[in-house]
Amino acid sequence: KMMNKKKRVIKKGGLTSVTYKNISKKRRRYISDLYTTLLDSSWSYCVLMFTASFYLSWLLFALFYYIISYIHGDLNEENQKNDSWKSCILEVDGFSSSFLFSLETQHTIGYGTRQTTTECPEAMLLVSLQSVLGCLIQAFMVGLVFSKLSRPQLRTKTVIFSHHAVITMRNKKLCLIFRIGDLRDDNFILGTQISAKLLRQKSTLEGEVSQEMEMLNITPDTTSEPCLFFVWPLEIVHTIDEGSPLYDISAADLVKEKFELLVIMEGTIETSSMTFQARSSYLPNEILWGHRFESMVLYRKDHNKFQVNFSAFNSTYEVETPICSARDIDRYNTETRRDPDMHLLKNLKNNHIIEVSRRENLSPNTSIPIGPGLQDLNLPSPLLSQEYRSDSVSSRKPLLNQLSLNSSSFSSPKPRPKVLLEETAHIESESESDHMLEIKPEEAV
Repeated sequence: KMMNKKKRVIKKGGLTSVTYKNISKKRRRYISDLYTTLLDSSWSYCVLMFTASFYLSWLLFALFYYIISYIHGDLNEENQKNDSWKSCILEVDGFSSSFLFSLETQHTIGYGTRQTTTECPEAMLLVSLQSVLGCLIQAFMVGLVFSKLSRPQLRTKTVIFSHHAVITMRNKKLCLIFRIGDLRDDNFILGTQISAKLLRQKSTLEGEVSQEMEMLNITPDTTSEPCLFFVWPLEIVHTIDEGSPLYDISAADLVKEKFELLVIMEGTIETSSMTFQARSSYLPNEILWGHRFESMVLYRKDHNKFQVNFSAFNSTYEVETPICSARDIDRYNTETRRDPDMHLLKNLKNNHIIEVSRRENLSPNTSIPIGPGLQDLNLPSPLLSQEYRSDSVSSRKPLLNQLSLNSSSFSSPKPRPKVLLEETAHIESESESDHMLEIKPEEAV
């Protein structure tokens, strides 16, 4: 309920928070499509309409029967006492008896005391009309009630979406993931179609403001895979790549963004072959960065079947995840593939002198000044926070742990730690380049 109070187009339950106003001839348009209007109305209104339609028809035809009897003289006391008088409708002596006759006629109850005679053709015609009209009213109202009971929208009550979406790394790519589950294990959904759209406000160069809805590429892709096997809860994955609207969003930017992720699932009910649609949405504060969903499916050998634990449907746990945007990660990976030591040199960029020992018997004061080529690097540093940079991206963690990255440590008179050249052989091999490190051993004392 607290989530639905926030500004959103689609509520967590699937209902929309959109209202229409200033529609011309709205009442007339709704009445012209009466059946759909009644289907969309509440149950109390439908029951009221169902009851009122029958009572109105009974009262209307009772009035007609009363008028016919009155005109014919059947209600005259003298004629009623005359045994030779032949009435239009037997045993009708007032409006109450006319109402009972109308009720018995419309529903073919037939108690056997009230009936029409051949004395009045108009009464015979009226009985036949009431029988036809009664069948139409009953068929319409029964069909309406049946349609409301079998509406496919009620199937959405057993289709659930995870309370939160998560952003985590999968196959070295940032991915947005959410879950969809079906609580029925004996009634599968056929022809499942799942789509995700990003709704946000856009302004053109001319100052026009509009609501833009952008499609997200997801896996599994139901457009190319129409027969989706929805036997247990699915994790819908959106890879944040160059074509994603989330490509430039980092963890810090996410809390400032204003958008709504709309999730729509369509499918066919196996038992009734009716199509239904389930909906939900996620706001930026409902997307957890650096989280992963807990596993739900396990195999029980004692029962010889798979078991789905729905108590873990919304459960997540934190994992190491870069906090920068996907664009920065791709740029970082491109630079490190081009030069495997690029990430190491960037971390050492602010140091004035890096001192390493060529060999263990050399003086620890052997220095390696940083060449001017390092000052031209435009790669943002650090792209990742410290805890993620050493484990998730850098493949040189042992070397980084041994090197002193604090520039103040170089002013200390204490001996510097030794680093074997075997760990930096690839640096020495390119020492002649302007962009790499130049080794200058000190003179022997």
